[in-house]
Amino acid sequence: MSFQDILPPDTPRYKYESYDQCLEILDQQSDRLTREEGPLGCAYNPYFIIDIEEDSFQEYFVNSGEKILTLSWEIYDHEAQSALFKMETAAHAVAARTFDIFFAAWARKVDDPLLSVTPKRTFRGKTRSKKADISWTISGIPEGRSKKWPTFIGEVAWSGHRAKLKGDVGFWLNDPDSYAKVVISISVFCDKVMVESWERSDESPSPVQMIQIIRDPRPGCPQVNGHLEIQFSDIFGRDKTDEESNFRLTEPDMEILARNIWAFQYPTHK
Repeated sequence: MSFQDILPPDTPRYKYESYDQCLEILDQQSDRLTREEGPLGCAYNPYFIIDIEEDSFQEYFVNSGEKILTLSWEIYDHEAQSALFKMETAAHAVAARTFDIFFAAWARKVDDPLLSVTPKRTFRGKTRSKKADISWTISGIPEGRSKKWPTFIGEVAWSGHRAKLKGDVGFWLNDPDSYAKVVISISVFCDKVMVESWERSDESPSPVQMIQIIRDPRPGCPQVNGHLEIQFSDIFGRDKTDEESNFRLTEPDMEILARNIWAFQYPTHK
């Protein structure tokens, strides 16, 4: 699946010319984000593509000392020799950090095996390399699981880019080297925040659970609805003990998650 198949047709595309050109493109896209984003980025397309051969990509975007270049790319397609970039807002970054806090509080209650944030969040699949917004790995990978891939992955998604999200989830669940059993996604919409869990499937990835919080629910309707619970064994590779529990995203968790996101997009929100 090419980038064109998962992105809007107006996604900007450039051909790599020089290191300085890449810095100029990032400056231009940053300015565009400031001008066009609007509340929760509803009408904004945060993606752009640079066609660049792999040697130059490795030199300037993977091993470069320029932090803005090493952090800006999301996917590199080794067959098409092209890189996908995403302009990230503070609200989307805080969504990942907030979820990490919830997940870490749960993971700390487990002594063996230890679960920790993956030090390196870039992973190479069969045809692509990709970064994860959220990734955790257990110590002592069980027999049969790849040590090169994280145990648990999360993606923070922009509203209106569902095809892109399905492609991202498919990368983590369908690559032959990956033994990840579950991926979560946090989707930021104009009027809600939605968290979904996805599992392996013989067909196109589809969510199996969903919990969401509505910004302004109708009278008499709950603000938080749905359910999200991840099986302990899907993350740790063993059955839980009587003292251990599955990971659950609760209603108070969703309220905190949304409040943190909306604080960046709507500074006057209480």
